[in-house]
Amino acid sequence: MRLLFGLLFLLSSLVHAGGYDSAVIFQNAAVTGPSYHSAGSVVAPSELELDANKLPARAERFVSPPNSLRLAWTSAFGGDWRATIKVASQYGHRFRFTGDTLGGGAVARRGASALPPQCQRRLADRIAAAQTERAARQEMDAS
Repeated sequence: MRLLFGLLFLLSSLVHAGGYDSAVIFQNAAVTGPSYHSAGSVVAPSELELDANKLPARAERFVSPPNSLRLAWTSAFGGDWRATIKVASQYGHRFRFTGDTLGGGAVARRGASALPPQCQRRLADRIAAAQTERAARQEMDAS
């Protein structure tokens, strides 16, 4: 009986661990400061805010407490920048992700109104298309 209970517990924990971990790349950093599972580089005259060559985790704005990654940059002609978020491995196990959507959130310091009108229209079109696609998926899931 104990063996059966132990086996069921092990199987349920494996199924549970795979569900969340197979869908989330980053939720929160362990501490505020440089995010361990990130990297960044910049070529002047572009700028990228880094903390010890890593993306900084900050507590000023976030979706889920206590923090989020801050990606602050300025692109300039002749320059370049790169930011990488690495997928954490656990005990040498690499996670296999499910699904076909990569989602994220962003907050613009000056807001979308600071963008040129053509970019504002393109952004509005993309948001409308994403909302339409989401509604269609929810409708398909409901039926």
